[in-house]
Amino acid sequence: MVHAADIQDGEGAADVLKALYFVFPWLRHVVADGNYVRSKLRDALAAMGKWTLEIIKKSDTAKTSSRCRRLAKDRKAAIASSTASAHIASIRMLTHQSAKCGFA
Repeated sequence: MVHAADIQDGEGAADVLKALYFVFPWLRHVVADGNYVRSKLRDALAAMGKWTLEIIKKSDTAKTSSRCRRLAKDRKAAIASSTASAHIASIRMLTHQSAKCGFA
């Protein structure tokens, strides 16, 4: 799900989780980064049922990556282009993680 740029992450995440609930009703645990600490996400999850929210803090030793810089810096005119870029980045990340775990 791709939102307009004027929608804050916490509000957009709540919309995504509402949509996911209908597809995957058994999901109950959400893991988010520190950007969601002060968001409306916690309130939205409480209103939707028995969800837990775990905030993961970035490690001081974590390396930054710009492999998916296009997602953060490019301004796509079409939602379809942004969605395709997000899918490609997800595929790249999952493939990399699978290879590290010995699944690929």
